[in-house]
Amino acid sequence: MKKIIISMFLSSLLLTGCDQKSDDSAKTSTASEATESESGNINSYVEIYNQLVGIMGLQEAKTKYENQHIESISKDRGVSFPRLNYDYINEQFAAAEKTKGVSPELSSAGKDLRQKINLLQQDYNQFNIYYESGEYKTDNLAKGKAADASIKKHFEEAMISFNKYQDALNQVYKKEKADQLEKLKQSGDLYAYHTAASLNAAEELVNVFKSEDDLKNAEKQKEADAIADRLQQELSALNTESIKRKEKSPDAPTNSTLNNLMSCLKYYREFKETGDQSDYQFMVDGYNQAVFSSSH
Repeated sequence: MKKIIISMFLSSLLLTGCDQKSDDSAKTSTASEATESESGNINSYVEIYNQLVGIMGLQEAKTKYENQHIESISKDRGVSFPRLNYDYINEQFAAAEKTKGVSPELSSAGKDLRQKINLLQQDYNQFNIYYESGEYKTDNLAKGKAADASIKKHFEEAMISFNKYQDALNQVYKKEKADQLEKLKQSGDLYAYHTAASLNAAEELVNVFKSEDDLKNAEKQKEADAIADRLQQELSALNTESIKRKEKSPDAPTNSTLNNLMSCLKYYREFKETGDQSDYQFMVDGYNQAVFSSSH
């Protein structure tokens, strides 16, 4: 079974609710703020995940490094050391470790992952200048070749740690998501609720398919269709709330999250018709853009 390699982000809990809440009542504001406070303990963990997936993430950096075949190339080849967004990732690790109420499993996985990422940062700090300045041409890649096996080991250990981290994060993420959606719903802020519920449904939709076999699996298609129907309902409700918001405040910005999620759903339906993986990736891209727009 061949696994699909996609770049899917997780949406931070209730960022939509606190950034885009309507101006209706102090009750709504208080409810959203209270929920945000309770959920803040895993947002840093979610952001770490988001930084380590995708085209600038850990797997991509590992692949880029390994594909250079430093162990066998000559100094005439161009070589570089792929980097992660270390400064920001370390800020998120620091924030995560200061928070309370996190499960022991997630806390432990986060600390282990931080250690593994720190080793890669040390490798980067040592070898980036070696490659970017062309120093490797002066010693015929001797320094690079000597460290190659160790660096590959660090990448492999970081990926193993990241996979464990994802498992630990997923255990708490789904429960937090469901609990906080219910709190948003009870707050009466329907604009924020339907935005968050739409993001949640889209996330479930792109998560249905884990492998190329899944893309052709009738049961997976049936599951995805049911989620797509729910996403359609949430988008319709969000569109209604967006129109109300615009009528009340004509200067309110266009809901780009809504637009991106409509694109996500459109490309799911395109993919269902064509079976083309590019349509599937466009669906994931629409979801990712919705996550980004909801938190900025």
